[in-house]
Order: sequence, then structure tokens, then C-alpha cells
Amino acid sequence: MKDEEFVNVPVPKSMVLAVYAFLAGQGAAVPEPEDFNAIVRKAYKESSEPTKRFLDLLAAQPDEWLGIGQIRDELGMGVHERPGVLSTFPRRWRGRYRQPGPLPFDVDGKGSRRRYRMGKEVAELITSMG
Repeated sequence: MKDEEFVNVPVPKSMVLAVYAFLAGQGAAVPEPEDFNAIVRKAYKESSEPTKRFLDLLAAQPDEWLGIGQIRDELGMGVHERPGVLSTFPRRWRGRYRQPGPLPFDVDGKGSRRRYRMGKEVAELITSMG
């Protein structure tokens, strides 16, 4: 490998882990990326009740931005419960489900100005499970 030439190959983010797995296996079959909708379903089903209520709230108002205060008020979350719910899902999404791409909802802003919204397609999927 000392004299081997290296090349850069553009790879979609969603396929990076599959390419690594392929290279590590030195020719093993590349696993198909799991369907986004299947991952959303799995993540929803494996979520805690407070997280499901958060996702249900976003799904009930697709394409609308909801601020942290509104989310807290509508879900009756305590000051300490809200950060746990809103930070746990993104960590699980990237860790357990190995999703380097976007979350199934949008996040904008920082601190007390942070807001969330869910697109119509994901909202319909969540609503169908609730």
C-alpha cells in the first residue's frame, strides 16, 4: 500500500458508513441504507412518552415553527424535563440509528429562541402511528 495512489470519491453522507463497511470487509456486500421512513417509525416507537408527545405536537402542526416556550406550555413540561426530551432524540438519531443526515424535524435558533418544525411528509407518517 506504500506506493498505492489514493483518489477522492464523492459519497452521499447517507452512504458513508456503508462505504466504510464495504472497505473494511474488503469487498463484502454493501448494506442498503435503511429507508428513512422505516427509521422514523422505529425511532418513534422506541421513544419515551415525553418524546412521543413532542413529536406528536410537531406533527399536529406541520410546517409551522413552534418555540421552546410554546412546546413547554402545550406539553406541560417542567423546566428540567424539556432539555432532556429535546436533546435526547438528536443523540439517538445520530448514535443508535446512525443517521448523519438531517433530523425528521427542523431546528432553528439557539437558547430560548430555539424553535422546531416538522415537514408535512414526516408529520403524516408520525400522525399515522399515533
